[in-house]
Amino acid sequence: MSDKGFRDGQKEKLMKEIQKTMTPAEAARIKEQREFDSIEEGTFSYELALHLDQLRQAMRDEQGQIDKMLHNISLLNNSIARCEDEIRTGDIKQKLDNDLVMNKKELLTHIAHEKWLKLNEVRAIARAVQKIRGYVGHKDVGGKMIMTKEQYADYVVDVRKGLEERGHDIFD
Repeated sequence: MSDKGFRDGQKEKLMKEIQKTMTPAEAARIKEQREFDSIEEGTFSYELALHLDQLRQAMRDEQGQIDKMLHNISLLNNSIARCEDEIRTGDIKQKLDNDLVMNKKELLTHIAHEKWLKLNEVRAIARAVQKIRGYVGHKDVGGKMIMTKEQYADYVVDVRKGLEERGHDIFD
């Protein structure tokens, strides 16, 4: 056996051992990088691969979840305000699932439930913002930084403003 053949065989064994310790996500990321490296720079395929980078997409998904939570908080605020107005005026229009109009106690229970839902959305935002912190400093397949510390700090400020506009703080 030649020296080169020995090294290739040893290399294969080492690669198999390394692959055993990798998570599926790590293996997929390596495969994605290898495929990207074979694409000619400046082509549509190159730009598309950059746009669809796994880490960048995962961060966008997290940001989308935060946007959805902020939207849900707005919807719940509106619903709570409407229900409280109905209690105050005595003109209850909210209905149960079976199409019966709620009584005052049922409406108060409904309001309490919606406040609970809203509080949990607010609390979930802090965890989601922290997840995005995990993308800071990482690079996409093209070597471009996905998010810098400064961009993350600006994003946190924007999320916090969004919560404040809805009557909450990120630490609620």
